[in-house]
Amino acid sequence: MLLAPGLVEWNERRWGLSARHVEYLSEGRSAARLRAVLYTDDRGRVRQPRLDPYLALSFESSAPEGGPQRERQWLSAASQLAADLADGRLHGAANLPPGLGDARPFAWRGLTTAVRYTYTGPLPHDVSRAEAAVRKRISKARRTGYTFESHASAEDLQRMLDSTGARQGFSYGLNSADVDALTRLLGPEVFRRHAVRDPLGEVVSAGARLVQAGGVALDWVQGTDPRALNDGAVQLMYAGVLQDLDEVGASTFDFGGANIAAVARAKSSWGLRLTPYVAVSRPSVKQLALQVPALRALALRVRR
Repeated sequence: MLLAPGLVEWNERRWGLSARHVEYLSEGRSAARLRAVLYTDDRGRVRQPRLDPYLALSFESSAPEGGPQRERQWLSAASQLAADLADGRLHGAANLPPGLGDARPFAWRGLTTAVRYTYTGPLPHDVSRAEAAVRKRISKARRTGYTFESHASAEDLQRMLDSTGARQGFSYGLNSADVDALTRLLGPEVFRRHAVRDPLGEVVSAGARLVQAGGVALDWVQGTDPRALNDGAVQLMYAGVLQDLDEVGASTFDFGGANIAAVARAKSSWGLRLTPYVAVSRPSVKQLALQVPALRALALRVRR
């Protein structure tokens, strides 16, 4: 999904980045392919676009999952990507998508690796797997007169994102023109905009997801008016989202990260699988300084 040409074009325009399409082939007769889009800023630094949860990567191999051939292919292809990230002045963290969890090629190039988490699960999702508190909130919202819609206007989406950002002290950096532009580039079946209305018909929650037909649907952005939080608007939103994404052909849902305590608690209540992924970054000056004593000790042992 993150390799979609429309999203790549939008990321370039919205964040002022330049996209470089790269391909790394593994060694051997039966080669695997690692495709990527690496974005660089005006200083030539490799960056992950602001709202993308992961690097735009696709690893393609005919070798069996979990087998030694596939492992060797990954190590060969990923080592070339690691070299590009290390030599390309990687700025900030870059996240590998779930499923590409072997971080050794990046560590071997001197990059720092860390484990982060999201929640993923197959579609359709059985809401009975969610905690009882979630199901009660959904029932409360419906009983009170809240309704879910599989379309949100760009203006309502911006308003809900601004509301959540102001409450939590950050900004999504999106306006209604950005939303309309991405919809034109991807189409409404790929860039899904959802809304929840209160009993008076006012939109009190809105969000957007990126959908790959037959593949992963990513939870992209979501905002809710604080006055609707206790009425189950968020729970009704995700009950509708999970059903809608199944209906448009996605096979898997990914919450796009669960690394903040309060956010992780809410996402865990849906009964999806806790899924690790790898974050890669350049070591800080402090980290490099801490490595010096260990490197000196290793050098002394080698000399003996």
